[in-house]
Amino acid sequence: MWVVLAILANPGGEFPIGDDWSYSKAVKTLTETGEVRLTGWTSMPLIAQVYWGGLFTLPFGFSFIALRLSTLVFGFVAGAGVFYLSRSFGLSQRSSFICSLLSIFNPFFYQLSFTFATDVPFFAIAVWAAFFFVRFFRQGNVLDYIFAIVLSCMAMLIRDIGIALPLSFSIIILLNGRLNKQSLIYSIVTIIIISFLWIGYRQWLEHTQGLPELFDDARDRMIRTIDSGLTGFIITIAKNLIYVFLFIGLYTFPAIISKLRSIIFRDNKLLALNTLLLILPFILILILSILIPGAISPAGNFLTDFVFCGNFDYNPLRGSIISYGLVLNLSVIIGLAGILIYGLMIIDFLRDGKEYKCILNKVKSEPAILFLILLIIIYTAPILIAGVFNRYLIFLIPFIIILSYLIINDSSGKKKLRFIQIASICIMVVISAGAASGLMETNRAKWRALNYLTDDMNIPPAEIDGGFEFNGWNNYQPGYIPKQGKNWWWVDDDKYMVSAESKPGYEIVKEYEYSMLLTPGANHQYMILQRKE
Repeated sequence: MWVVLAILANPGGEFPIGDDWSYSKAVKTLTETGEVRLTGWTSMPLIAQVYWGGLFTLPFGFSFIALRLSTLVFGFVAGAGVFYLSRSFGLSQRSSFICSLLSIFNPFFYQLSFTFATDVPFFAIAVWAAFFFVRFFRQGNVLDYIFAIVLSCMAMLIRDIGIALPLSFSIIILLNGRLNKQSLIYSIVTIIIISFLWIGYRQWLEHTQGLPELFDDARDRMIRTIDSGLTGFIITIAKNLIYVFLFIGLYTFPAIISKLRSIIFRDNKLLALNTLLLILPFILILILSILIPGAISPAGNFLTDFVFCGNFDYNPLRGSIISYGLVLNLSVIIGLAGILIYGLMIIDFLRDGKEYKCILNKVKSEPAILFLILLIIIYTAPILIAGVFNRYLIFLIPFIIILSYLIINDSSGKKKLRFIQIASICIMVVISAGAASGLMETNRAKWRALNYLTDDMNIPPAEIDGGFEFNGWNNYQPGYIPKQGKNWWWVDDDKYMVSAESKPGYEIVKEYEYSMLLTPGANHQYMILQRKE
C-alpha cells in the first residue's frame, strides 16, 4: 500500500522542498568532497541523516530523487515499527494496523515522506528505539538494550529531542529497580553515553566548521519564553497545549471513535450526563461562531496547516469548490471531538473503581507503560516552551493511541462505529495521497519555470526571486539582512520572479499550468514575471 501510493504520488523531480534544501546541500558536499559541512540553516545535529542520504547517492551520484527515496524507505520502516511496538503492548493485529496507518498516513507525515526533511527519519528510528526499550523492560535481554541505545544515539544525531528516549529509560529503570545495583548500572551507563554524545558532537562541530547559525535556535526560543515573565510563560504554555490537544484530537480521532459507544452506554444512569458532556462544547462553538465571526479561526488556521502542510507554501484547495472556511471549522470540530472522547474516556476510567485499580496496578508493575508516559512528557515539554512546530507532533500519535487502547479494552469498540472509523481512515489516506501528489505537481511546475530562467534564458540566480527553496539553495548567506522591499529569503535582485500570482510592477513572461488530485478540473499555474523597467 505504501509503495503503490508513493508511486501514484510520483516523487520524481530534481528540486528541494521546504527546509530540505539545507539538509540536501550537506549531502551534496559529502558526496562531492567526502566532508560533512552543515549550512547555517541547520538547527539540529543532522549528521546521521546526512550519511544515510549519502548511501543513496552512491550508485548514481547526488540527486534529490535519491534523497526522497531514502526518506520513503524510512516511512515504510516507521510503519512497521509502530505496528510491532503496538503488538508489544498486547494490542490486536487490527488495532496495531490502525495505529500504524494513522501514523504514516497522517497528512503531514506522508507529505514529509516526499522530502528530505528530518521528521520521517527521526520518527522511524525513534519508534524502533522505543520498541527495543520496551522489549528490554519485558525480557531483560542485553542485546535489546544495545539496539535501543544505538538507535537512540542515531535519533539524537538527527534531532536533539531524541534524548527523550534514553532519558526516559534511565529514569524508569532506576525507579522500577528500586535503586538496586543492576538498574543503577543501566541508568548510569545510559546517562554517560548520551552525555558523551551530546557534548562530544557539539565540541566536534565547533572545532571542525563552527556551529551553524541556527544551531541553538530551539534553546534561544525556550530562553525567551522563560524570560517573558510568569504571566507570559503561562500564556505561552496554555496556548501551545491547546494546539497540541487539538492536533492529537484531530489525528487520533479515527482510532478512538470506535470506543465512544462503550464509554457513553457503559452506565445507563449516566447516559444523559455523558451525552451532554459530548455535545455541549459543539453548541458553545456554534453560538460563538454566530455571535463572533472568525472567533475560532486562530486554532482553525493552525490546524489547516496540519492538514495541508502549510509550511510548503501551497494550497491544494485553490480553485476548489470546497470552502477553505469549511475545512477550517471542520478541523477544529473534529479535533475538539477527539479531545472530548479522551475526556470521557478518562472520566469513565476514574469512575470505575475496580477497573481504575486494576489498570493502576498494571501500570505500576509494568515499566514499559511508565516509559511510554514519561517519554510523551519529556518529548512534549520543550515543545510547549520553545513553541509548537506542527510537524514535531506527529511523533506523539502512536504513543497516545497505544495508551488510549490500554485504558479502554482493545476489543471494546462497537461494530456500528467501526464503519465511521474505517471511513475516516480512508478519508485521511485520500487526503494525504492527494496532498502529497499536489505538493509534487506544484513544485514540478514551479521548478520548470525556474529551470527555464536559469537554463534557457541564462539568468543568474542572483537576479531571481524564486522562493525560499530556490534562493536558499543558490543564494544562502549566513547573517543575511533582508533588503527593503524584497522577500527575506536571500534575495539579491528580484528582476525576475516565479509566482502563482501576478505582482504589481511585473509583466508575465511565461506561464506553466498544472493540475492537482484534490481539485480536479481547477486550473493552477506558475508564472515567470519580469520587472517593468
